[in-house]
Amino acid sequence: MSHSDSDTPEQHSRSSAQRTALRARFRAARQQLDSQIHRAHGVRLAEHWQTLREPLGANATVALYVTRDGEIDSGPLRNELTAQGVAIALPCVNQAARDLVFRRYEGEDRLVIGPYDIPEPQAQAPVCTAATLTLMFLPLVAFDDRGTRLGMGGGYYDRYLGALSNDQRPILIGLAHSVQRSARPLPRARWDVPLDAVLTETGLTQFSSTLLR
Repeated sequence: MSHSDSDTPEQHSRSSAQRTALRARFRAARQQLDSQIHRAHGVRLAEHWQTLREPLGANATVALYVTRDGEIDSGPLRNELTAQGVAIALPCVNQAARDLVFRRYEGEDRLVIGPYDIPEPQAQAPVCTAATLTLMFLPLVAFDDRGTRLGMGGGYYDRYLGALSNDQRPILIGLAHSVQRSARPLPRARWDVPLDAVLTETGLTQFSSTLLR
């Protein structure tokens, strides 16, 4: 998506450079955590899921993702959701169209390697539209106390969420290590959709009242 019409080329260039520097900083922070810490943090995510389970109801469909690049381990959370019978959707990347589609997760043995070497559901798996998603867990590089999310820069989630109205969007919760919190406000473009909450190994932090409705 293009930058705001009010931005000058110089302003856009500075903003892009700032985001690039922030990505490098926070990717390094999460990558420096050793494997034991990664595993422990993933287990804590699964434990904190219980704080969300009751408010979401029994028939929730949850969008998740497969961890890569030092992201907090989503595997234990996926296992917990599966054990509880929660329907899971995983993103499938269409590089040509530069968009996402979410398909039903039907087990580890039904995943195939997609773009960016990320496992994803097979093309035959049922599509889960935004209207069927109760909650979406999003990957991120960094977050701040306003709920601003800094992603990897591909814009896939931005485009997916930007095409939806506020009423169409599921609850948006970022998953991250606590070291990915930025004490300073992150740059937020006009197309950025803020998170409703973030879940780290230390627990849930809410930025909106969505979960309390």
